[in-house]
Amino acid sequence: MFGTYPHPLGSEQEHVRFRLAPTRGHIPWRIHKPVKPADLHDALIRHFDTTLTTIPTAAPAPVVTNQANHRRALTILLVEDNIINQKVALRMLERLGYHADVVSNGADAVRAVRRQPYDVVLMDIHMPGIDGIEATKQILHDELIEQPPYIVALTAAALSEDEERCRQAGMEDFLTKPIRTGDILSVLERYRLRSDQLAKRGRRTRRREGEKKTEERRQKAEERGQRSEDRR
Repeated sequence: MFGTYPHPLGSEQEHVRFRLAPTRGHIPWRIHKPVKPADLHDALIRHFDTTLTTIPTAAPAPVVTNQANHRRALTILLVEDNIINQKVALRMLERLGYHADVVSNGADAVRAVRRQPYDVVLMDIHMPGIDGIEATKQILHDELIEQPPYIVALTAAALSEDEERCRQAGMEDFLTKPIRTGDILSVLERYRLRSDQLAKRGRRTRRREGEKKTEERRQKAEERGQRSEDRR
């Protein structure tokens, strides 16, 4: 059976063409009541991940703004355990002119950030083993990581308490699935704004420290001169 399926990570205009394989009467996934949005989302994603045969279509032309041409490249890490979600998120980033490294679980995310600094980490919350919350805590408290990244939660749960859990873990931003290209762009813009503000603060601090040291050297020179006069 052929048709179109609006992908959970894509925009309203982004669909995946598929061939639905027969299930042969078995029940592939079970969800216990009360149903949580995140559990339902993950079950649907995992079901279509194993039963959809993607039919290649022409890739859309990259959408890169003029501003991106003269901005420094961002280092981005995508942490997502579902292969379809990975591909869709990477396509969105590519359309915005960005490249991202990919890992599929929290433990690998911690190791990746230890190996090299990242500006932004897009962190799925619901993953087997070390989930996104625990991985975030480990990254932010790891002494081997000198410059923690800007961590963004990716989750199907849209409840305020879920966002609060992410904030308490130390995540800087929060995106609810299905995410759209514009959502990612907004997150990256917020990161750039924060980064620019921190850089300006750092420059002001360094300038004040420089002025303070200059004044201290001037005062010491005057004191030495005064002592020389006294000895005479």
